[in-house]
Amino acid sequence: MTLMDRARLDRILRWIERGLVVLGASCLIRVGAIGMDAVTYQAEQNARLARLGASTGQLAADRALDRVVQRDGAALPIGRLEIPRIGFRPIRRLQTGDEIRLVTPRGTFRYRASRQVVVEADELWVLDATPTAALTLITCYPFDFVGPASRRFVVHAERVVEASEARARSDGRPEESVQ
Repeated sequence: MTLMDRARLDRILRWIERGLVVLGASCLIRVGAIGMDAVTYQAEQNARLARLGASTGQLAADRALDRVVQRDGAALPIGRLEIPRIGFRPIRRLQTGDEIRLVTPRGTFRYRASRQVVVEADELWVLDATPTAALTLITCYPFDFVGPASRRFVVHAERVVEASEARARSDGRPEESVQ
């Protein structure tokens, strides 16, 4: 290889290196922007949920939760799921016995994860009504699959009734049901 050929090869390699550095930096910026969008979206939805609970009376809050209400072209949030042990990230780490909280303008409803199952996408029995208040979470499976996943990861959680709620129900007040 001549000296001229070697110099030309070095220039080409430097341009490839620079291109790869720019590509890598662009990817990092994109991932950062996606993460910031997610954080911003969650903060906006939490604020909307708080405003819904604070600015409306109980009757209006109940109406908003009984059906999805749209305001300014966007659906109002119904509630926020909180899973203290995992911070709701990633749901694959959810275990039987974990507490799940559904925070709504009506109040905070506590559930305990009772079972997890992986089913085919067309298996709808997982949504069947239950005799007691329950919460069913469904997401795509396998978790890291790219494209339309063929299966679903299902978490079933049963409502945890506080002692004060149990006393109130024994006084004739109806049970709240969230499914």
